[in-house]
Amino acid sequence: MRLAYTSIVIAMALTYSAPSFAQECAQNYLDSKLYIKTCEGVVHQPHGDAGFTFTTSSTRRRSAPGGVDIYDSCVKNTSGRALSARWLSAHIPSVTIPNGCAFDKPRADNYLKKGDSAADFKDTCIQFGNRWQFEDDARYLPTPSEIRNGFHDLNCAGQSAAAPVDKKTDDSSSFFDFLRATKEFLWQSATVFNADSSDQTQKLVAFVVDTRFTLTSDETYNYKIDYFFKELDPGAFELFSGFEVSPPESMLNFFKNNGWNPELSNIRAREHKSFEITLPYGSNMELTEEEVDLKGLGESKEIHQGVFVPVLK
Repeated sequence: MRLAYTSIVIAMALTYSAPSFAQECAQNYLDSKLYIKTCEGVVHQPHGDAGFTFTTSSTRRRSAPGGVDIYDSCVKNTSGRALSARWLSAHIPSVTIPNGCAFDKPRADNYLKKGDSAADFKDTCIQFGNRWQFEDDARYLPTPSEIRNGFHDLNCAGQSAAAPVDKKTDDSSSFFDFLRATKEFLWQSATVFNADSSDQTQKLVAFVVDTRFTLTSDETYNYKIDYFFKELDPGAFELFSGFEVSPPESMLNFFKNNGWNPELSNIRAREHKSFEITLPYGSNMELTEEEVDLKGLGESKEIHQGVFVPVLK
């Protein structure tokens, strides 16, 4: 039984052209720091049909400040053309991956599974093709909170049931009060999309969110986001109007009560904006992720994206 479902949506050109045999990620995409050459990990599961080929992988590491667990999910595109991917269980609501490039999505979790050396992989549903015609499975490493709460996937089968929690595993796990240990925690989130609505050319734009948690007292912390765009292909900004940014759902009232307004929520291609608030902090708070909804403005209103950012709950 699948515990999670996932969708990969492949955007195709209106007229087909034979894919290139070159599989190297272009230097301008590597220079953006949003793509890498290859995915890490031991298991690289192949997928593909209808002229698209790609691999998926998932790894777990403890390398973030404070010793929090990092769960990486990665897609490597070898199709010979751009791949638009949607993998919700990996917190990739939508991203465009150029040919030869890999997109890595890390997730942080301070609910540590102590002594757990075996990867707790689950099979997740991947659908791909220009009309969602094809279905495959990818191995995926969920965080402890995802195992407890299940996986929300709007495109496959709705809310999947959580797996029964092994009492021995649960008893050996605990929250790690990382923010009191580090005082400050930094994280970057991003999504990439094609600004050319015709899909005739590849004009990629990235939306980036830098999140900073700073402990300000034993009972409060400062939460700050810096958000902006990166032009990955020349001329992409000329095709894009901007986004209306919606805060994470659990923080919506905090944002509104502390000055969040249309001036802050609407951001244009060349703008760089910031917002910060002070929130209550407790040692039992869990580091997890929530989606920030992004709706296109003006002539870009057909563009609807999302990006997951870290929050404490």
